[in-house]
Amino acid sequence: MPNPAPSSSALPLPPDTSTSCTTDDTTPTASKRVRALHIRELVNFSDTRELAQVMLDVVTAYKHLYEDAGILHGDINPNTIAICAFPGEPGVRAVGALVDCDEPLRTVKS
Repeated sequence: MPNPAPSSSALPLPPDTSTSCTTDDTTPTASKRVRALHIRELVNFSDTRELAQVMLDVVTAYKHLYEDAGILHGDINPNTIAICAFPGEPGVRAVGALVDCDEPLRTVKS
């Protein structure tokens, strides 16, 4: 069986003609295709509103990580929080992301 082609040789996505909307159309959803992603360090926020939204995204992600998978990140600091922006996608806000979860801590619920 031949090996799959390396990801560097992947072809670009065809134009996305489907539309998928939620009540908050500024937040990317799983059904939308992301064509470009720009990662910024936490210290490079554009304004305090963006910083507050990014931190809310991170707290929400951490909550889901703990409640759904029983995992604690174990090393949250400015270097493990990223701002993900979507250039070329007008009206789509930047989102916060937890990164570098090398050694997560598993919890046991009793």
